[in-house]
Amino acid sequence: CKQASRHAPCIASLLALGAELHGKTHMDELAFSIAGEDSLYGTLENPAAPGRCVGGSSSGSAVAVAAGLVDVALGTDTTGSVRVPAAMCGLYGMRPTHGLISLDGVCKLAPSYDTVGWVAHDPQQLLAV
Repeated sequence: CKQASRHAPCIASLLALGAELHGKTHMDELAFSIAGEDSLYGTLENPAAPGRCVGGSSSGSAVAVAAGLVDVALGTDTTGSVRVPAAMCGLYGMRPTHGLISLDGVCKLAPSYDTVGWVAHDPQQLLAV
């Protein structure tokens, strides 16, 4: 993936609706682990269950929400990469229907399976996105 010259449509849409962008989150190396482990940058601590696995490649998104740093965080979900870390951190994760949210500007792992999903503390926040 190359340096972005503009926001991806999924980010631009949220910003247009009043969301605030707080930054990028940590994920497991190459989005290949269901455990959320990263030998290069280190494995994240699970705020909801210290000492336990964070799960999934979108682990940083779940940790940011579980730690109370943000209300909602985006991630990519190919085979559970948003839903698994959400569950491991005691949160709610959403994987919308494939193609519902544009993948333009998103680094793709498996384009025929990838989706942009999100993590939230409760069902109301999940549905509000």
